[in-house]
Amino acid sequence: KGDKDASNFVAELKKSGVGDNFLVISNTKSSSDIVDLYDLKDNNAVGEEQEISGRIIDFGHGTISTRSTRRPVRTTQKPSKTPAPTRKTTSKTVPPSRTTPKTPVPPGKSTTETPAPSSKTSPKTPVPPSVPTTPEKPGKKFNCLFVGDLYNYGDDTESYELEAELLSAVGYDFFDETVRSHIALWAYGYTDFPRKVNATLKDMSKNYEELKAQIEKMKYVHNSNAMSTESAIKAINEMYDTEKRLDCLVFLSAQSDTRNLPQIAPQHLKFKRVVVVGLSEPEDELRCLFIGDLYNYGTNKDAYDNEREFISTLGFDYFKEQPYKAGFWAYGYTKYPESPNLDKMFADYREFDEELKNMEYSQNSDPLSTLRVIKVINSLKVNVNQMNCLVLFAAPNNTQSLPVLDPHSNIKRIVAVGFNSADLTDVAGKRGVAVSVPYNYVEEDVKNVLDAIMGR
Repeated sequence: KGDKDASNFVAELKKSGVGDNFLVISNTKSSSDIVDLYDLKDNNAVGEEQEISGRIIDFGHGTISTRSTRRPVRTTQKPSKTPAPTRKTTSKTVPPSRTTPKTPVPPGKSTTETPAPSSKTSPKTPVPPSVPTTPEKPGKKFNCLFVGDLYNYGDDTESYELEAELLSAVGYDFFDETVRSHIALWAYGYTDFPRKVNATLKDMSKNYEELKAQIEKMKYVHNSNAMSTESAIKAINEMYDTEKRLDCLVFLSAQSDTRNLPQIAPQHLKFKRVVVVGLSEPEDELRCLFIGDLYNYGTNKDAYDNEREFISTLGFDYFKEQPYKAGFWAYGYTKYPESPNLDKMFADYREFDEELKNMEYSQNSDPLSTLRVIKVINSLKVNVNQMNCLVLFAAPNNTQSLPVLDPHSNIKRIVAVGFNSADLTDVAGKRGVAVSVPYNYVEEDVKNVLDAIMGR
C-alpha cells in the first residue's frame, strides 16, 4: 500500500476533473510501481528509471515519451553554485553544393571535350551559388511560470540547490524543444523573491542563459515571515497577467501533508497546462517535541516520576539513533507555561535529561487538561525549522471526549503514547500512531514507542 498522503492527493486529483493532465513523479519507485500503487495510466507516472526533466517537458507539450536513462548519480562534492547542465551540441551537416551531373560518356569516345567555339556575344555574368537556408526548428511556443519551493526543506540549503539544478535542467530542455518561448521564475518561502507573483512577469527569460541567471538568485534567505505552500497557491490564484502571456504553470513543492492545501485555480487567468511536481520528502533530522502528562494522575507524584523515567529512557535511545533534536513540555499540575517554547530544542541527551528534571508536580488551581492541551497543539503555528515531530503522553481514564490530534502545521510524525495502558487510537487519528504503555513498563515498551517515532 502506498503512502496515505500521496494516495489521498492522487485520489483528489482524479476527482477534481483535471482528467489526465497531471503527473505523479517518484525518485524512489519505478514507473510500473507508481501505476500499480495509485491505479494510474502509464502516461501519468514517472519513475526513478526515467529522465524526469524530459518527461515534464514532454508532458507540457502534450506528448509523453517513454525515453529512459540511468538515474543521475549525485556527486559528493557540493557545488559552489548551481552548475549549468552540459549543453547538448549537435553538429549540423551542411548539404553539399548541387552541381550539374556530368552526362555519361558513351563507350569508345574520349572524355576530353572539344572546346566550344568563341562566342561573339558578351559573356553572361556568373550567378553565385545559392546558400542553403537552415529551416527553423519545429516546436511549440509556451510562456510558463516556474515556481520554486524554498520553504519545505527548512534551512537545508543543499536540498534547495538540488531543486535549483532540477529547474535548470528542465529549463534547458524547455528552451531546446520550443520556439520563441519565455519563462518567468518565482519562488516562495525563505527567499527575497517578491511576495506578489506579478512582479516576476516583468523580467521573463527568453533563453536558457537568462533563466540560469534568474535561478542563481533562488537561494535560501532566512526571514521570520516565510511564505508557506498554502500562501503561495493563494497568491497564484489571485495573481493577474495584464499582458495575457502566461499559458502554463510548473509548480514545485516538497510538502508531505497536502490535505489542507487549496487547489490551484487561478481566478484571473487560465493556464493551458499545469504541472505540479511533488519533490521528495525532506530528508531532515527529526525535531521531536515530547509532551509529558502531569494531569491525569492527580496528586500522585510517584506516577509522574515513573512517567518521567520512561521519557528519560526513551530520550536516551532516541539520541542514539541519529544526531536528532528534541524539546520538552508538560501540561497539568506544572510550572510550565500553557504553550510550548518551540525554539528550545536540545541536540544531546544530557541537555534533554536536564530539562526533564523540571517535570515535577506543582499545585495549580487551573491545570491544563488533556482536552485543552490537544486544542493548543492543533492551533500551534510551527515554523518548519522548529519541530516536525510530536510525542504526546497521556493517561486519561476516558478518551471519548478528547479531540483528534490534527495540527494545522506540517508535522510529519505524530505519536500518541497512552500511559497506564490507555488506548489513544482515536486521539492519534489518521495522521498519527497510538502506542499503549503499561504502568509497569518493560524495555520492549520503550522500543515500541521509539519505533513509532522512527516510522518503523
